[in-house]
Amino acid sequence: MGNIDMGRVLLGGLAAGVSSVVLQSLALVLGVRVSASLVRVPDVSFPAQLAMVLAEILIGGPAAVWLYAAIRPRFGPGPRTALIAALWIWLISGPYLQIILIGMGTLRLLSVSGLALLDVVGFVPMAVALLIGAALYKERPSEAARPAQ
Repeated sequence: MGNIDMGRVLLGGLAAGVSSVVLQSLALVLGVRVSASLVRVPDVSFPAQLAMVLAEILIGGPAAVWLYAAIRPRFGPGPRTALIAALWIWLISGPYLQIILIGMGTLRLLSVSGLALLDVVGFVPMAVALLIGAALYKERPSEAARPAQ
């Protein structure tokens, strides 16, 4: 079993965070067009948007890739393990999103179907982003696995 390479966690995490922000933005735009219940989403100030984007890129992405790296020895490397990690991150981040929406005053403007759409559609960009981050993550070989010189 190798050690977690924190440099690769950061690299994969930043890639996962950036791709997650881009894909979730696209999903939100499509969701606004599809669902009339999301049309009344109020404008959020630029500093608040910037803070959320930076948190997603600098904290969320690396945390997701770290979880992938942590469960990788048990489930093996690959897309299946990345999807398992994405599912756990999605289950954990759901209540976090609800708290953010309450804090922004947006939750009261969404119908139950609009909120469900945000939650369900949010999994797909998260899963794709973690697949990208997991593809960039590689473990360092452990000392025991290195050939003797």
